[in-house]
Amino acid sequence: MVHPQSGIISGKARHHHSNLARSGTRVGPKFVYGVIVLRAAMEKIMQQIRVIQVERYATRVEKVLAYIESLGAQAQPTLDELAAVAAISPFHFHRVWRVMTGETVFESLRRVQMGRALVALQNERAPVVEVAEAAGYASGQSFARSLKAFAGASASELRADPAKMAAFVARITHGLRAQDDDVPGIEVTIVELQPLKILATRNTGAYESLFNGYGRLFELVTQCMPPEDVRGIHGLWPDDPRTTAPEDFRFDCAFSVAQTAGAAPPGTHWAELPSGTCLSARHVGDYDALLDTIDWLYAMALEAGIELRNAPLFAHYIDDPESTPVAEWRTDVYLPIEVNQI
Repeated sequence: MVHPQSGIISGKARHHHSNLARSGTRVGPKFVYGVIVLRAAMEKIMQQIRVIQVERYATRVEKVLAYIESLGAQAQPTLDELAAVAAISPFHFHRVWRVMTGETVFESLRRVQMGRALVALQNERAPVVEVAEAAGYASGQSFARSLKAFAGASASELRADPAKMAAFVARITHGLRAQDDDVPGIEVTIVELQPLKILATRNTGAYESLFNGYGRLFELVTQCMPPEDVRGIHGLWPDDPRTTAPEDFRFDCAFSVAQTAGAAPPGTHWAELPSGTCLSARHVGDYDALLDTIDWLYAMALEAGIELRNAPLFAHYIDDPESTPVAEWRTDVYLPIEVNQI
């Protein structure tokens, strides 16, 4: 069902090397030196390509920021609207934004609001209500609360203390996040997936409530089929728990089952996991740390300049958490990508 495409180039290289060895071809010092120089040149070129590819996504982020700044102070753009400006699938825009900027879209919107407030605050005669209006807040009270949460100070304190004002300005002018040097040693592969029909149910609530969601799905499914017909545990991630309010977080709990004909059990629906080309990474350990693996998989895709397909991130939970130690839980994460980018 899964056909990894990774390792093809290295496999050809090993085959070529073995042919040289069998033929007795002599590899002289000049040849070896030339290979070393060529490899160094290629590594330099690939590094430049990676920089250009990351800049492509950075340009999209800057385009969205410019769009946000061009809107009126009262405007409240939606995620779908901003994803369209960035030309990134709505399934992935929120994660791409957070990986690239180090903050959520909501935090960026608030930062733009605070930038507007800064301009008004510099006029010491402007009352707080006028500053709030310039920043797009409905009332002086709501602005005062937001300003206190963002800057740790009131408008009068910022105006009176140059150090606090400087810290406020520094936070507003926060730039794109630098690449992390400390990355996990996780192997990323390119796989080709066949269609897989699943039984699913939507769970809306905190990420920590997913165990309850799967328990409910198991009860619904086993009312219509024996437990041994459940063949695999899967999940689709339309939302990101790190950017979505717990009460709004949506997640599709899913099982692959032995029989895929007939009506779905009440409370469930038939769905299909995204097929085609995906980036895949295996996570081992608890599900809280799985979020870091997902972020890293996105970071790898952005660094490689790979276009993300208009399909949700999804996962295959290989082990039963009720019978497997937490440290041994294996999860394969799949990120659908455009095939013409490979």
